[in-house]
Amino acid sequence: MQKIRQHEQESSLIHILILIILGGWLTFSPRSAFHTLIYFLALTLVVEGIIRLRVGRQVERATGDRNPYYGGISLLILAVILLLFAKPLASLLPVVLGILLIVYGLQKLGFARRNQRFVNVTPWPAYVYGILVLLLGAVVLFHPFGSLLFLLRGVGIVMCIMAISEIIGLFIYKN
Repeated sequence: MQKIRQHEQESSLIHILILIILGGWLTFSPRSAFHTLIYFLALTLVVEGIIRLRVGRQVERATGDRNPYYGGISLLILAVILLLFAKPLASLLPVVLGILLIVYGLQKLGFARRNQRFVNVTPWPAYVYGILVLLLGAVVLFHPFGSLLFLLRGVGIVMCIMAISEIIGLFIYKN
């Protein structure tokens, strides 16, 4: 049981570290984070497309079937489309992100409500956190034409707050 708790704490620390790094990057340099993400996704699609083309060539030599080529070609085309239409696709991001933040905030409020029945756990920090996430989600959802960079900064700030919340939770549940 002790090993399980130790593993959970190590996983939480890694999660906290990732949240702080990504949150800080999004907060202080959202433009570079956005461009890096687009190029990383396109590179991933190109690499996977090339791998599928090589596998398709091996399958064609062995069986004469040309169908495996289509998966690789479609991934390469998808990478080009991503690079060409990244800005229009990014305009959908605030709406989707707003919905996700609202769902996450509701989930945190439900978690705080369930933990209220325990005497030694105060639910107010979780309520405040859930309400803040809900408000951010509502602002992002109902003001989708705002700057994407402002949105990315907001996401970075929320990620940093999430990391702080995880740190607090780690210390509370450690005892």
